[in-house]
Formats: sequence, C-alpha cells, structure tokens
Amino acid sequence: MTLLVQITDTHILPSGDMLYGNTDTAAHLAESIRQINAMRPKPGVVLITGDLVEKPDRACYEYFIDIIGELEMPTYVIPGNHDDPYVMREAFAGTSHFPALDDTFQFVIEGFPFRILALNSHCEGTELPEFDHRRLSWLQYQLSRSDELVLVALHHYIDGEFLSGSNSWPANVEEKRIDKESCLSWDELKKSMMGTRYQAGD
Repeated sequence: MTLLVQITDTHILPSGDMLYGNTDTAAHLAESIRQINAMRPKPGVVLITGDLVEKPDRACYEYFIDIIGELEMPTYVIPGNHDDPYVMREAFAGTSHFPALDDTFQFVIEGFPFRILALNSHCEGTELPEFDHRRLSWLQYQLSRSDELVLVALHHYIDGEFLSGSNSWPANVEEKRIDKESCLSWDELKKSMMGTRYQAGD
C-alpha cells in the first residue's frame, strides 16, 4: 500500500512576510512538513496541489523550494490560480518536483500501484479553471494508455458536469473555459484529488 499525502494552498510569500499581515504561511508549511516526516508508516509521495505562492515571482518559488526540501519523500507540485506555470518551470528546473515537458504543464507520476495524472487548471487572469483542447487531449491520451488505477490531481474543484461539457458547473459559477469538443465522460476518471472549490462570490 502506498500512503499519499496532499498539501494545498500554501501561499508562500517572501521570507518574513505575513499573509494578510498575520499569517506565517512558511511556518505553517514547515510544521506540516515536520509532521509528515514523522508519520509512520512513512508516506510514499507528497502532492502539493497548487497556489504554492501568493505572488508568482521567482524569489517566492525559490523560498518555497527551500522549505519543501525538508520533505523526506518524493514531492510533486502542480499550478493553481495564484501560480504562473512558466515561472514555475524556470524555478523548478533542476528539481524533480515539476517534471512538465511541454506547455500544457501536465505530467504523469508512475512507479506506484496507481498512476498519477497531474493536471494544469490554471487560467491567466481569473481564479476559475481552464481546460483547453491540448490539456484535455493530453488527459484523454493518458487515460487511454493503461487500465491501471488512475489518480487525477489538480488545483481546482471539478465535477462530471465540467468535463462532460454541461452548461452548469459548480455552485452557480457561470463563467467556464473548456474546449467542449474534447470533453470526456466522468466515468473515465477513476479517482480525483483537488485543491480548492470556488463558488460565486469567493
């Protein structure tokens, strides 16, 4: 059995800065890491599902990388709405945390009893998710490759209506960016792990 740990929405700022003036996100993440390292049995992998930093600049990502360097198991990250996948690619170069090979910024994690498909739901200029033709085609291809159990990991909350192209999508949020010609059945997604659910007014 593989024990998997999810962390999400760490919102790291420059060293010494406080989120909203009163929350030390770096200290919270460091404490989480200490607790994860102390877990028995030890987790086999950690997934950090987006909003790694509050503002997506290189210095914040480098500080984030320093903090998660204390984790004693393989660790992977995916973009959230506060992130910039292009800056992430530069900042995480030379690490194993963000092994995206193309501009979908999506990747596969293998070597466990299940495959992990790490998706990029980031959409520039909005907190809502985006899945264009390339991202959904990548997902369709990866799902077709094997009958192994699949865990789909992403930052935003989604449901079957979203990926099937329905006009109604979570909790009265009307705006949606999805390539409807590339939609897939919710039944094709075996398991899913998500970071944040956005509702109207959030």
